[in-house]
Amino acid sequence: MFRPLRSALLLLAVAVPAQAADDAYTLKLYKEKEGDVVKVTKVSKAEGTVMAVVGAEKVNEKQKGSEDVAYTEEFLTWPADAKRATKFRRVYEKVDKTNEKGEEVKSTLVGKTVVVERAKDKTTYTVDDKPPTAEQLKELDAEFAGKSDTMNKHDLMPDKAVKVGDTWAIDKKTVVAAMGEMKGFGLDAEKSKFTGKLVKAAKKDGVLTGTIEISLKFALTDFPLGENMAVPAEAGSEMTILAVIDCCLDGSTAGEKSTLTMKVAVKAKLPMDGSLEVNTTTTGTETEVPAKKK
Repeated sequence: MFRPLRSALLLLAVAVPAQAADDAYTLKLYKEKEGDVVKVTKVSKAEGTVMAVVGAEKVNEKQKGSEDVAYTEEFLTWPADAKRATKFRRVYEKVDKTNEKGEEVKSTLVGKTVVVERAKDKTTYTVDDKPPTAEQLKELDAEFAGKSDTMNKHDLMPDKAVKVGDTWAIDKKTVVAAMGEMKGFGLDAEKSKFTGKLVKAAKKDGVLTGTIEISLKFALTDFPLGENMAVPAEAGSEMTILAVIDCCLDGSTAGEKSTLTMKVAVKAKLPMDGSLEVNTTTTGTETEVPAKKK
């Protein structure tokens, strides 16, 4: 009675070759170039609490916010030695956002075509071939101004072949240099930890695809309270970012989907024997797929 089952299993083993458990892979992500067009969707939500005491004043606030954005982006100029495109065009299809109080934040960019051009020390924009309005400039600067050009996704990959389940250290100097994107935050590089992990990998039709995890743990020394203002953070304060990325792993095919989780846990002392405690979690997904030039 077991012979049919045994025969079926043998046929299955022949038809579907097993992936060797000790296979090692040289990971390579698709490298975007001038002329590429991608459709991007981002959905995220944030929740948390902020508790502060300054003198007789006490604050205990629950915070929440959300983002639902979709746009098409075309890379217009991408020098061979640049980490990012220095000029690109975005057409915004959807920009739905709420602030930390859950209130709607109206966008000035929905339905607009924005061209962003980065020079060494300056970022400029046009909106529908015109200079941006004051409101548009504020929104665009919040998105693009001060972004670091010292790191991209390729810097997160291992410099040697890895097996499924392997982890690797991500260069600290590279990540720390990109901290210019996090204004007001200070960190202890020695206590911070940045790693990657190959979760799964398999070849289909000659293309290697799979899942990688990028884990960034920042040991914080300073926490921003506002523009040009920060307070020293107590020991143990940290920000963690976990990105789980499904994508092509041999560089042959564009497109990826990421699930992101960012947590901030900070304690700090304030003037007048005050204190601050922040605990927030932001979760979201980001999808990028190749698109045709319009």
